[in-house]
This record gives sequence, structure tokens and C-alpha cells, in this order.
Amino acid sequence: MMDFPTGISIVICCYNSAKRLPATLGHLAAQKYIHSDHIELIIIDNCCTDHTVDIAQMEWKKLGNPFPLIIRKEDTPGLSSARKTGFEAARYSLILMCDDDNWLAPDYLYNILEINNKNPTFAALGGWGTPQPETTAPNWFEEVAFYYATGKTIESGRALRMPHEYIYGAGMCIRNKYIKQLFEQGFRFTLTDRKGQENLFGGDVELMLFLSLFNQPILFDERLKFRHFIPKERLDWDYVKVRAESGYANLISEAFIHELEGLPNTDEWYNNRVFKRYLKLPLVHLNSIIKNTAFHKLLLLRFKHKTLAMSKYKKEYFEARKKIRDMKNRIANTKDVF
Repeated sequence: MMDFPTGISIVICCYNSAKRLPATLGHLAAQKYIHSDHIELIIIDNCCTDHTVDIAQMEWKKLGNPFPLIIRKEDTPGLSSARKTGFEAARYSLILMCDDDNWLAPDYLYNILEINNKNPTFAALGGWGTPQPETTAPNWFEEVAFYYATGKTIESGRALRMPHEYIYGAGMCIRNKYIKQLFEQGFRFTLTDRKGQENLFGGDVELMLFLSLFNQPILFDERLKFRHFIPKERLDWDYVKVRAESGYANLISEAFIHELEGLPNTDEWYNNRVFKRYLKLPLVHLNSIIKNTAFHKLLLLRFKHKTLAMSKYKKEYFEARKKIRDMKNRIANTKDVF
């Protein structure tokens, strides 16, 4: 497997990010305790119709060009396609997926390199966000903060118990040689993730689950901290509902998990599972009414829409299971993976 020079390639995928980028770039420029000759910044123009690229170049120049800035264009809409373009352009051993609204703490890059020195084989490494709302957050925000990639997902300093635990895609660092190996073995995203103004989800979960096939640790470390800027239009109940109602994305992610768990892979098992979920739906509905919290309302939406998706996308579910099963076999048969 190809080795890469030690360093960090920061990938920011942009769709009309002109207003959000200056603050994000300012926090990148303020990184401490690092050698800038081992860092690069890659900005992906994913069908932008504003002045994202011009703003990025102008702001980076104002900040003194702290490390090389590379611009790449991706004409296929969707965060997953944009990330793939960023991965292909990355030259260094570690790739940091930084969203255009992630304000990294000043020691974020330094801590990544420190963790890498002690854990030189991790497949992925995640941090955590604290909310930075543009305006006062609604009273239900804390109950559903995880939908905004804020809060800690597990206790710090240990590997995730895959496939049941997760790290956020925002601020996630992945090892370049593993992501290159995935694509060389034929990996393609099933979930497009955010696409223009459409709030689709799941691409980061899909990527994390496939990276777990290398049997190398996926870590969470609380030292990796960022502020997540949340514009006022996202501090809206309808925005959170869309995330909970992503039945197709939830189903496909679950298919990958079921295959990794070794659960039955038959029509009979699947049909029985759908039947049981429909039987359980009234109880989940009643529980939502009794509890009457934002969390339980979203739990009902998520349960309902995934159940509906199971009825509609049975073929896609089994295709997703086959996809991760085939990839697992290909990786296992590749002698020079590590």
C-alpha cells in the first residue's frame, strides 16, 4: 500500500460558502504548535454559485497564506462527491474533514499529530463540537444537540465499539492510505450526503463503517474540539425533522451495520422484522405523546420513516449489505493492506 508524507491535508467542501468561510479560515490560520510545511488546505468548489473561491483566496491571502491553499472543482452535486475529490487531491498521511462552519480550537491540528504519534495505525479519529448559534437557540436544542454534531459521543481516549458507536463527520480525521485503498477496491458512496440545498445525510457514517473493515481503531478524543457555527435558519424544528425523517439513509446505514454484525440475510428475516416494527409503531407513538419531549418526538419520526423505508427499499437494503460484504472480502484478500 502506498505511503504518504506525514502531515495533514485539510479538506473543506463548499456549496455557496462565501459567508461562512472567513471565520472558518481564520480559525485554521490561528493553529498553534505546528510546522506549516506539513499542512495543506484543499477547498472543493461543489457547484457554488456565489463567490466562494474568490473569498477563500482573498481571505487566505489576508491571513498571510499560513500553508498552501489548493482549489479543486467538483461538478457532481453532493457532499460525498466533493469529499471524494478532496481525498484524491490529498498529499499527506492524514486527511481532516473540516466543514465550512467548523471553528477549530487553536490546538486541533497539533493534537491530531500528537494522537497520531501514539496511535500510528488508527483508521479514523473524531472530536466534538460545541454549538455556536447565530441567534439564541430554541429551548428544545439541548435535547437534540447531537443532530448538530455537538456534544461528546463516547468517553475520550478509546476505540469505538464498532459498529454500534460513532464519531461525527465534522472534524473527523482519516488515514489517507485506508481511504485510497477503499476507492482502489471499488468503494463508491451510496449516500450522497448534503446536496446543494437538500439536507441529505449519512455519508460520513457510511465512510466510517467501511473504514472499520481494516480492523484498525476508530478513536474519539476530547482534545479535538471545535465550535460549530449554526446559522439561524438551521435553528428550526423543520430542519431537525428532516434529519429524523431520513428513512432511506437510516435504512442503508443500518444495512451496513447488520452485515457487520452477521445478522440473517434472508427475505423471511427481513419481512418478519418489518412486521414487528409495524406492530411496535403504536407503542412508540404513545410513548412520544406521554413523554412529550423534543427527543421523543424525533424518535417517533425516525422510527416511523425508517419503518416506511423498510417497506419501500427492501432491494436497496440487500444491495447495501452485499456492498459491504464484498468490500470486506476484497480487503481480506489484499495482502499488502497494512
